[in-house]
Amino acid sequence: MADITDEQRARQAQAGDRAALENLLERHQNTVFSMTYRILRDREDALDAAQEAYLRVCRHLGSYNPKRRFKPWIRRVAVRAALDQASKRGKADGRDVDEFPSGEPDPLQAAKGSQVADRVQRALQALSPAQRAAFVCKQIEGMDTKEIARAMGVRRATVRWHLFEAKKRLAGLLGGDA
Repeated sequence: MADITDEQRARQAQAGDRAALENLLERHQNTVFSMTYRILRDREDALDAAQEAYLRVCRHLGSYNPKRRFKPWIRRVAVRAALDQASKRGKADGRDVDEFPSGEPDPLQAAKGSQVADRVQRALQALSPAQRAAFVCKQIEGMDTKEIARAMGVRRATVRWHLFEAKKRLAGLLGGDA
């Protein structure tokens, strides 16, 4: 199954191939967990949101169009699950972050332990979940505003507003370094 694309796997999963579905979810587990963790900043909440994202993928796989790329679709599911989790738990407040637990490298890892990294982590935690989601999607995942809007279930203007507010807040917290 290694040479099969995500879109082909999704087609197989839609046809009832359980192994294809499991392979697809396994292939994207780091992406899903990374997205939920970066938004929620709490390992347990991120795991809960990732689990919810997997359930949503299973429930709504029939609505996925295999003519489109799978990764943006699953990222959208992960972002929405994380935002729902944040809303459910009232996660507007930040928590201390020990270490980035995913298998993917954290962009701040190189600066870990430094005062700059600590300041950046605290500043990111000060953002609202929606601001943090927009910022993570844009600056870390490299998504464009149209993709972010679809992932968050909001208009592009709302994404631009969240990005503007996030950058303004980060600049204030970091002394204009953002």
